Amino acid sequence: NIILMYWEYTPRDYYKNLDKLLDAGFKVIVSPSMLNWCRNFPDNIHASKNIINLTKQGVNSKDRGVIGMLNSIWGDQHYYSFRDNTIFGGVLGASVSWNSKLDIYKDIVKTYGFLFYGLEEKHLENDRLDYALCSGLTAILIMEAIGMNMGSKNKDIILMTNTIINRKEVYKSLLCVFINFSDFFD
Repeated sequence: NIILMYWEYTPRDYYKNLDKLLDAGFKVIVSPSMLNWCRNFPDNIHASKNIINLTKQGVNSKDRGVIGMLNSIWGDQHYYSFRDNTIFGGVLGASVSWNSKLDIYKDIVKTYGFLFYGLEEKHLENDRLDYALCSGLTAILIMEAIGMNMGSKNKDIILMTNTIINRKEVYKSLLCVFINFSDFFD
């Protein structure tokens, strides 16, 4: 009566090892991840592929022995990955679990971007979807700081954000957001 947790955090199109466990007769819970350990922001681009594909394969293998999905986040290395930035992975995992037959990624990103950050749909189109989520709250702070039709308060927000976070990884994320949102500015 052993239930196995299949942890696989690599973004793959198909997870062959899951088949091996199921073929051996085990009951399995699949566990994708938000890919947030040792960094300030989750790797939403790769995590989304991992969450979607492993979850869909798990749902499609229910009759073979998959009994559930646990979407993991890791709070190791003193947990300097802000918890709020991992919410998207939970929303995505839950949505895919319940709607595995649909291709709902773009709808989830647009809805999440609007509900959590107030981003208008025009800022969340096509290839910009992944980058819109690459740093969560920091993206909205930067957009407010540079006055992207969001009621700009003051430009010190960027400096404040850098001071609060103060990790090498966040500067890469801040640069990623700034570069990828730069074509939205007037």
